[in-house]
Amino acid sequence: MHASVLIGDLAATGHSLAPQYVRWQTGRNREQLGREKLDLVLLHNPERAHAGDRPALHRAILEAFVVLEEEVWRPCT
Repeated sequence: MHASVLIGDLAATGHSLAPQYVRWQTGRNREQLGREKLDLVLLHNPERAHAGDRPALHRAILEAFVVLEEEVWRPCT
């Protein structure tokens, strides 16, 4: 994984919904697939990001979807 994408506690869990990680991962996926847009994105096991803290989990999912919505509207080059 690229240095500084996941730091501290985020790296320890192996799961993250952090906006910077979602943004990095979608960019990496586009690059790997040779695509300007992704047809589908799956937030895999989101409950692991904030185990036991449902309000924090809901906020994290919302923030992840904000990033994904930005990706939808990002202009193609």
